[in-house]
Amino acid sequence: MSFYFIYIDEYGDTGFNLEDPQQPLLLLQAAIVSVEGGKWQAIEREIVNTIDEVNRFTGASIDRLHFYEMVQRKPPFDQVSYPKIFEWIERILDIAKANDTKYVSLPIPKTALGTRKTHGVDGIYIKNVTGGANDATQENLTFPFSPYVFGYQFLVLLIEQVLAQLDGYGLLIFDQRREGEILSQLNVYRALRAAKLLSRITENPIFRGSQTNAMLTLPDFTAYIFGRPIADKYLGRNTPKELRSWEQKYIDPQTIEAGWPDIEESGALEGESFEDSLKRMSKGEGPPLIPLQLAILALMNHEIFFCDALKKLTSIAQGFKILSGRINVDGNDKVYQKWE
Repeated sequence: MSFYFIYIDEYGDTGFNLEDPQQPLLLLQAAIVSVEGGKWQAIEREIVNTIDEVNRFTGASIDRLHFYEMVQRKPPFDQVSYPKIFEWIERILDIAKANDTKYVSLPIPKTALGTRKTHGVDGIYIKNVTGGANDATQENLTFPFSPYVFGYQFLVLLIEQVLAQLDGYGLLIFDQRREGEILSQLNVYRALRAAKLLSRITENPIFRGSQTNAMLTLPDFTAYIFGRPIADKYLGRNTPKELRSWEQKYIDPQTIEAGWPDIEESGALEGESFEDSLKRMSKGEGPPLIPLQLAILALMNHEIFFCDALKKLTSIAQGFKILSGRINVDGNDKVYQKWE
């Protein structure tokens, strides 16, 4: 049995904007580092030494490394040649690979999340109509959650499955952000533990800024390396050859694939099918609250593609009241019918 620090960051987060023309993808990335045998310390020491070298080389005083700033040669990297920047990047990727760092990724195409309404004379109401009475407009794509807040709960469930494969336990460490801190106060992790879906992730996560935690460099680097080529494919643009090379050498061999837990087999519903449980609750015959994550997991167990489940969930969530990370069923049978 082993213990791991699990560092989490993202690529392509644009908040509630699902239609950013340059960022069609949100990718959540976890770097799983063993604390045994000096592996964690070796990686941290190399990252800190690299930061110190950057400062000596440029005369700057940076306290963290961001992959985007390095490859785009943002200050102070505008003073540095690409070969030298690539040397620093590969130094960190090499030490992570040498110390058996594992990666878990969750890519989410943003446009698959949202729904859009068209408004006109025959619509429910008319909004932002700029021309005559027969003109109609479309609202922007909307989704009732921040995609980051929504998606990273699933990343946590994937990490749980990976830890089971590794026969280990781990502590989550997130790049500090307001949404995550709010979510951590919603008892999501306690709800998942009570539902028997989390057992290997210990306690609630820690939130640290990359300025104070050098190890967050790992998910920052690898999220970009893994996420950028996927975004490029969506946008029909070329991917730099260095990214392809790093992905093949450092990311793919160290990435672990994991399936979703089966909500009904987990025992969380005590032998009742999810559909029967939700229908009973919608009629007021059971507890008024069920964890939001359970509903999503149940849908994913019956869907081939993750985004199909997310799109279906959108119609569910709009008919339910969202309260503290859970679905509050309002007792209206029509609500249940919306997702059948």
